[in-house]
Amino acid sequence: QAMIEFHHKADRHIKEAKQSHKKTRKYVAGINKQNFGKYISKTEEQLNKKLFQKLRQDELHLIRKQVKELIYLSQMIKDKTTSQKIKAYDKLQNAIGKWHDKNVLIELLKKNKTSSYKAPIDKLKSDCAIDIKSIKALVNELKPSHKIASFKKKLSKQPA
Repeated sequence: QAMIEFHHKADRHIKEAKQSHKKTRKYVAGINKQNFGKYISKTEEQLNKKLFQKLRQDELHLIRKQVKELIYLSQMIKDKTTSQKIKAYDKLQNAIGKWHDKNVLIELLKKNKTSSYKAPIDKLKSDCAIDIKSIKALVNELKPSHKIASFKKKLSKQPA
């Protein structure tokens, strides 16, 4: 019975997906690589405004979502520069994700109101502070001024 129901629903979903594909194909066809690149640049610019100001912990989860969107969009453009950016942004979103998960766990443990969770909560808070330092370091690596300084440092180390 369950298999018959599954097949019945699967056929309907396939049909709906094909209809949606037909409707959206004309819109996707109008997107060219140049406009798409401009959109990605604008998205990155907006994200960097948030990243390069004083980093607020209450905005980190939203920033992570924006970073993930930028990663997904950027993966559609295959070049060396974009690939390096994707790796840097992916490290950042992973670090923010780990920090966020620990904060969620802290809140869940606090709701339990058991004194036996005090030590684990304190440990998680300490780990979160370390995560914030890592996040700030990753953000600094994304800053254009950091890249210029890093490039100059590499140049100065090369033999004349």
